[in-house]
Amino acid sequence: MFASSREVGRIPVVAILGASSRGKTDFLNRLLRSPVLANSVLFMSEAERTGALEYARTQHVPALGEVSDSGCLCCGMQSGLGDALRDLFLGALAKRVARVDRVIIAQTGSDPAALKFTLRHAPFLGQRYVFRATFLVIEAADVVSKGLDLDKAAIGQADVVVLLGPELLASEVLDQAVLAVKQLNSDVKVVLSTEGLEALLSNTLH
Repeated sequence: MFASSREVGRIPVVAILGASSRGKTDFLNRLLRSPVLANSVLFMSEAERTGALEYARTQHVPALGEVSDSGCLCCGMQSGLGDALRDLFLGALAKRVARVDRVIIAQTGSDPAALKFTLRHAPFLGQRYVFRATFLVIEAADVVSKGLDLDKAAIGQADVVVLLGPELLASEVLDQAVLAVKQLNSDVKVVLSTEGLEALLSNTLH
């Protein structure tokens, strides 16, 4: 999922979705400190602008993930994420910016449809970027407390679910949370935010 652009021929894009929280920011900080993710660029929505994020190569994109009034995802992304991705690629091509091996996009929504649509239907972007995976970051306690009210669609579209705050739950309750996620998406990989970084990346790379 985090393969470099030289391996796949296009720059991989990974979406990290979920409500804005300190736990999500901490997860991003830990993830982006890994040498495995060197030469990554992080795009975030303005709604997630926070001083707690430590990553230097962060760009804030207006209206990230919003749909236009006409309901057209492509038009809604045209002046935000689409332009940012174009500018990034052209800047790297002209050597105005440092090498880019992957793009990580963090947004507060739980639906990657707009991002996938943009990469699939915008010819310039589709030839230069490839969507690789969707991470959904959620509080472990919410999985237990919400039960049937969980966002089934979001979990169903995720490739990886990251459970925040697992240390706050008893082991048997945490097991129930993992099982609840797997029942909604049997193929999803469930990662605990307290796992060591090597284990965290191992669970997403293989």
